[in-house]
Amino acid sequence: GRGEKEGRALIQTYNPENNIINLSKNHDYISFYKSEIEIRKQLNYPPFCDIISVLITAPTENGLNHYAQKIAGAINVVMEKEYGEPFEILGPCASSVGKINGRYRRRIWIKCRLNEKCEDIFSRLRNFHINRKESRNINMVIENNPYGTI
Repeated sequence: GRGEKEGRALIQTYNPENNIINLSKNHDYISFYKSEIEIRKQLNYPPFCDIISVLITAPTENGLNHYAQKIAGAINVVMEKEYGEPFEILGPCASSVGKINGRYRRRIWIKCRLNEKCEDIFSRLRNFHINRKESRNINMVIENNPYGTI
């Protein structure tokens, strides 16, 4: 619907008894929010943490896998040593789109609270990457709380 015109929505699901489906169907926004915010708190998802995405791309898959593992290991060591707050590293794993324009893609996710220490660590990671001979054909993009995940 638009404006004053009434509309309708069709929900296709294998699980029609799902609580979220029923809350949505019944326009119960308050209960939906309370349920979702509790799940997010338990899983340490935003708004209870920030998510940093490290996207690494390369023309060959073997070189990419090796380099992504090295970067994930370096992040873990530096975060444990300097960050001083809880964090979680997920990956490296295949990106949702594994290859674009002839470049293979791997992603590392870091769940933490973004602060000055964290920003400094990732600034140094960018510089580390730029100054490595082995990273000549490897691109790395670090995003704080990315909008999309492709």
